[in-house]
Amino acid sequence: MKLGIALSTLAAVLVAGIGLALAGGDGGGGTPAASTGGAAEKTTKVTISNFNFEPPQIEVKAGAKVMFTNEDSATHTATSEPQGTFESGDIDEGKTKPITFKKPGTFAYFCLYHANMKGEVIVK
Repeated sequence: MKLGIALSTLAAVLVAGIGLALAGGDGGGGTPAASTGGAAEKTTKVTISNFNFEPPQIEVKAGAKVMFTNEDSATHTATSEPQGTFESGDIDEGKTKPITFKKPGTFAYFCLYHANMKGEVIVK
């Protein structure tokens, strides 16, 4: 009898978890243009290599998470231009920083340490 109760409880927990995952809610109240956390509709990768953002321009849907991965030995950032919309902070060698883009728009960015490094995120 105890096994039957445990299995029904486990099934209820699994169904609730699947429902929450499918709903895709992040529980957040605000919707900034970009943030460094929260649930994302899709993840897009930008690699930092040879002092370049690759690809230099990406197009994502609102709610998408962009993962910036540094493959260079130098520290880099992904900083909005003009500053103030989003900021990755330092991305050291081998590290990855996520930024979630919640509102549509075109967001130019650069590296604070290497101003010639530029990229753009187009959010639809």
